[in-house]
Order: sequence, then C-alpha cells, then structure tokens
Amino acid sequence: MVLTEYREHWPLTIRHVFYRLVGAYGYPKDESFYSKLIDHIGNARRGRVIPFNAIRDDGVVTHRMDHFDDQNHFLRHVRVLGENYHRNMLANQNLHVEVWCEAAGMLSQLFKVSREFSVQAYSSGGFDSLTAKKDLADRICEIAKPTVILHLGDYDPSGKSVTVDLKRIALTADQMFRYSLPTAAQEDRQPHRAMGG
Repeated sequence: MVLTEYREHWPLTIRHVFYRLVGAYGYPKDESFYSKLIDHIGNARRGRVIPFNAIRDDGVVTHRMDHFDDQNHFLRHVRVLGENYHRNMLANQNLHVEVWCEAAGMLSQLFKVSREFSVQAYSSGGFDSLTAKKDLADRICEIAKPTVILHLGDYDPSGKSVTVDLKRIALTADQMFRYSLPTAAQEDRQPHRAMGG
C-alpha cells in the first residue's frame, strides 16, 4: 500500500516505508516490527512481488572513476554530457541556496525537486561530521555569495540543534499541530540501529 501510494517517489528506503506504516496505518514504532518489515520486504523483492527498483538500500559506497576504454569511448561520454547540458539557475542569482535534510533515506526524493532549481541537496545525518561542516564553509567561501540553507529535520532536540543561521522548512511546530503528527521523546526514539535498509 505504501509503495503504491508513493510510486512516483521510487525508490524508497525501508525506513521510509516503516515510518509511513507507523504514522498513517498505526503499526508499532519499535525494533521488532522494523526487523520483520526488513525481512518481509527482502523476501518480496527476491520473490519479485516488489520490483527491485522500488526500494533503495545504500549498502555500497565507492568513488567515481572516469577512465575510458579508448578515444571513442571518451568522445561518446562527452557527447552525452553535451546532450544533457543544464544551465546552473543559481549562477546569476544574488544568493546561493542549498537544502539539507537529516534523513539520508529521503535525499533521493528531495533531490528530484531541488535539482530543477539547480539547488544541491545534502544529508547531514543528524549531527554531521566536522569534515562536512568544513566542506560547507569552504564551499560558501568559494562561491562568495550570501547563502541560504533550507533545513528539513525531525522535530526533536537533535533536529533543532544547529549552530548556524538555517531556515527550517520542515518540521516546524505549526506543521506538527496542523497535521497532528506523532512525536516521541528523544530517549524513546526507535529504532536505535541504523535503518538505511
């Protein structure tokens, strides 16, 4: 039901499906249900009940390697780059804009929206690393424009713990009340283990 409802946003993470089942359909927000969901979705993908491209599980990390078999391979690559040319819509703007979200699982859906405006999307993973903060500062200094960071995060202490002037666009107190969203105390948040699955 969730995969059908969110088909235009494929691929989803299992974590995304989990929170939708909890929030919209009343399933328990606990480790036991999440573990069962991982097993069921895995079996459904293996059995071709759920298409493999419907679920994203970011288990492999690598570095890009632009090597070419020969000159013709390189020229084909350049031709594709030319055919997919997109002008940076922020290039002549007075502001530089980025969008950051806590949950890596929603980055793909967020980027589908932000890329149309040449706005890069990032995931900070809650309390992001010192390296990520340094990279952000270096990038802003190099661009040399006033910068706006749009932030999407949980409405909890870690989601609100920022030390720079960010513009929070989700979740806000008004959104929590308007949509009657469930909340949990910081120490009760489940599941505790990594759930990028």
